[in-house]
Amino acid sequence: MSTFFIYIGADIDVGPSSAVSASLGKSVSMWCKVNTVTSGLSTEWVRGPSATPTLLTQDCVSVDSTKYSVNPCDQTNHNFTLVISNVQFSEAGRYACGHSSMSSDRITVTVIAAPQGTRLLNSTADTKVTAQQDTTFLCETKAYPAATVTWEVDGTAVTSGVTHSNSPRDVTTQLITTTSTLKHMFQKTQGSKTVT
Repeated sequence: MSTFFIYIGADIDVGPSSAVSASLGKSVSMWCKVNTVTSGLSTEWVRGPSATPTLLTQDCVSVDSTKYSVNPCDQTNHNFTLVISNVQFSEAGRYACGHSSMSSDRITVTVIAAPQGTRLLNSTADTKVTAQQDTTFLCETKAYPAATVTWEVDGTAVTSGVTHSNSPRDVTTQLITTTSTLKHMFQKTQGSKTVT
């Protein structure tokens, strides 16, 4: 999971808040307002540790225009909004805006991935079950951070008989696989039940 932690300094403000999550594959932006300006010096967005930061933008110019842009770039009012396109897990980290010898506090970016590939593993759309006997349903989904799986029977939340397990984070996809099990006993009433 990747998040922005944003702080306000005396000379440079950054935002939009102290904690921002960036969704995998989407764009995310953060703004910088330089309050104390030194004429002739540029404003930069950097990433990484303060001792060895990587330059991303200088005023309105991006080092990698396919990944980073400054939009809007308002040099008159000294507002510089960094936009990161097609966010990947590798974009997680610490960002800062700098001008002259001043630097904003760091913004920590957290990247998240919504649940995907959610599926029931051991049943079809229509499954016959025997009343008064436990029936087991399995659900699997992948996300980062780990997904929260909930179960319902006919629209009513069920927590009894539910277990969850999470795999280690996948090295390739960077996702966590969550497997959830529902063990439920249906009563003798006939008819259909919906399990989700």
